[in-house]
Amino acid sequence: MKISRSQIEQVLQTMVAKPGAPRTEKPHLRSVGGAGDQVAMSTATDRMRQLCQMIAELPDVRPERVQEITTALERGEYNPTSAEIAEKMLGRIIADQLK
Repeated sequence: MKISRSQIEQVLQTMVAKPGAPRTEKPHLRSVGGAGDQVAMSTATDRMRQLCQMIAELPDVRPERVQEITTALERGEYNPTSAEIAEKMLGRIIADQLK
């Protein structure tokens, strides 16, 4: 699974709100249920559930990407910098902790 820097930043912004920080938008509420009991759910909560479901459906391994990198390694054409490697490792740690 590929996780980009922008995806990590979006998740962190969504999941880790700084205490006391002003919110840029108010949650929108909608009523759910029939006659009698009602529950108010935030559309932000709905969106988070959708995103979690989409992430859960992503494959853990992308065979085409594995083959692409393997070929590049064999040809000596894949030379990531130490900063790129560190960034991916830290991104993976953050993503694993958010599961």
